[in-house]
Amino acid sequence: MPDTEQYLVLIGDLEGSRDLPRREREAAQQALKRTLQQIASHRGAGEIASPPTITLGDEFQTVYHSAARIFLHIWQVQAALHPLAVSYTHLRAHE
Repeated sequence: MPDTEQYLVLIGDLEGSRDLPRREREAAQQALKRTLQQIASHRGAGEIASPPTITLGDEFQTVYHSAARIFLHIWQVQAALHPLAVSYTHLRAHE
């Protein structure tokens, strides 16, 4: 049986963003975009298999080779968007 590589997929979503006034939503989206770019620019030791990507408006995902920095990245997103809430709906291992 061949060895298969496993990945961790983190999917997050900015909660209640559709209810925000337009300017606040745009500011939150820009803060999210900047933070994800910062995370992508510090890719270390091959931990990230696919860089953070905004998939649908305020939803984003990152694919990891290991869990070494997942919680750091969650904290960075939370801090950048505070006081808005971010929900993380998926943290799954895939082959």
